[in-house]
Amino acid sequence: MAEKKQSLLPAYVSPGTYRNFIESLRKTGLPARVDKSVPFISSKSGVVQGQLLSSLQFLGLISDKHVPTQRFHDLIDKQGSEDLKRVKQDVVKSSYPFLFGGDFNLEKATTDLVAEAFKSGAKVNKASMIFRCVSFFVALARDAGLKVSPHVNPSNLRAKKGQTKETEDQIERQTPASDQSKRRHQPDNIDGHQRTWQELLLEKFPQFDPSWPDELKKQWFDGFNRLMNDKPGE
Repeated sequence: MAEKKQSLLPAYVSPGTYRNFIESLRKTGLPARVDKSVPFISSKSGVVQGQLLSSLQFLGLISDKHVPTQRFHDLIDKQGSEDLKRVKQDVVKSSYPFLFGGDFNLEKATTDLVAEAFKSGAKVNKASMIFRCVSFFVALARDAGLKVSPHVNPSNLRAKKGQTKETEDQIERQTPASDQSKRRHQPDNIDGHQRTWQELLLEKFPQFDPSWPDELKKQWFDGFNRLMNDKPGE
C-alpha cells in the first residue's frame, strides 16, 4: 500500500465534493466497496469521480481495490467531537508526512514553502496541480482543527515561467486523460503567468476559517465546490 500511495498524486478533488461525500456516508453508512456506482459518486462527472476515488485512496480511506479501511470506518462512525477531531487529524498527518515532521513548521509556513514541500515531498511540479493539491490540503487541515499559518493562501500560487517540456510531460503522464483534456481548455493569463480561471476567481474567495459557525462553513464548501467544478460559460 505504501508503494502504491507513493505513485498517487496528492488529493486534489474539490474540498466541497469531499466534504459532501463524507456527510452523505454518515447518513447512509459505508458500502462494502467505494466505487463509481455509489449514488453520490455516480451523480458526478467522470473527471470528478476519478478525482474523488484517487483522493480517497491517497488519504488511506480505501484500498487499491476500493475497500474502505478501518480509518474510513472511524471517520464515518465517530460521533464525539474530540474523537472525530483526532481521526481527522490522523488522516491529514499520515497522508502528508512531508508537512509534519523534520524542520517544516506548518504554523509559520508561507504559501511558497508549502508549494515547495509538495514539489519535493510529493513530486508535484505543475503549478495548476500544486494549486489544487494545496487548496485541498489547507481546507482539510483547517477543518481538522490543525493550525495552518495565516501566511498560507492557495490563491497566491501561480504557474511559473520556464517550465520545461519534460516537466509538463511528466505531469500529463500522472494525470487521467479526461482531466488532461479539461485542463487544456482552461484560459491563460496574459501577464506572463499561466493561470486557470479558477485561480482568477479564487482571488476573490474568502479564506476558510474553522471558527465559523457550521452553516457558514457549509456555505463556504458549497461555494468552493461550485468554483472548482463549474466550467466557464456554463
